[in-house]
Amino acid sequence: MRKKQENKNKIISQIESAAKSYKKYLVGKKFLYVFEGQCIEVLYKVQHFRHLTGVETILSAKRFFHNAVNNKLQSSHIFFSSKHPYGLCLKKLKHINEVATLAGSESFMLEEIITNTRTYKFGTTDLNFSICMNMETDETEKQTGI
Repeated sequence: MRKKQENKNKIISQIESAAKSYKKYLVGKKFLYVFEGQCIEVLYKVQHFRHLTGVETILSAKRFFHNAVNNKLQSSHIFFSSKHPYGLCLKKLKHINEVATLAGSESFMLEEIITNTRTYKFGTTDLNFSICMNMETDETEKQTGI
């Protein structure tokens, strides 16, 4: 039980550090990706950060980010499930601090990326790490951006 708590505390520490970096380098900034005669504009939002961590939580995406940035995330706020397994969290956290670097560096653009659980419209990769993106839609499924 103690080991599990230590692991959660380590995960929380990584998430809090990554949240600060995400806020400093990405939140509210627009990135224009140009490739093969087309371009997409990506805006990194507060509510997208939680997905990058791979943890399950009862907190809203905005509350999760706010707590992480302010070092107020608690072990009771995160857990793992079949949808968000512990192993996935470890894989995501291994690369979470690379998101800002990849977003602002020269990289390859990908289209129509298919994973076991989703299909993504676009992605970017440096061949070691990839970020997948979808078009953002409102409640009527009208596209509102990426």
